Amino acid sequence: MKTFLLVLAVALCLPSGQLLRAQTATDEVVVEALIDGNSELRVKKNGIYWINAENSKPGKHGGGNLPTYVNGQPWHPVWGNPRKETGQDKSSLHTMVLEPDKMEFTLLSVSAARGGSGIEKRDEIKVTHIGEEFSIFIPDTQNGARWYKFALRKKKTDGKK
Repeated sequence: MKTFLLVLAVALCLPSGQLLRAQTATDEVVVEALIDGNSELRVKKNGIYWINAENSKPGKHGGGNLPTYVNGQPWHPVWGNPRKETGQDKSSLHTMVLEPDKMEFTLLSVSAARGGSGIEKRDEIKVTHIGEEFSIFIPDTQNGARWYKFALRKKKTDGKK
């Protein structure tokens, strides 16, 4: 009876509709973002975030305010300097449970329109580990912004996922 009351008390304290469950790492994340200039997506154990260089921040090209899509769901990154469309900045974290040391990168498409197919010729994307984070650096030095779509998947080991 005590166990039941404890579980009931915990359940009543949770936000509406939230289930009590163990958090497990996501095996695949598909990211789609409008990129213009050097941008870097960082993957941490507790989520992803953008680091921007000199050009437009992801989704901000031409005065826009387009989200980054994460597994098809829109995410509007919150920037350290939200009033500036361009320049060096870092976004807030989009939280999710990940294993950056076990992720691999696959480029799915690069196109002028979201949801486009094919991979336009652009600068080579650099993928590396920096400390405990997984880094996807997109140089994009060519003119015009492009929608980059890529997958981050858990590496297969011994033929298993």
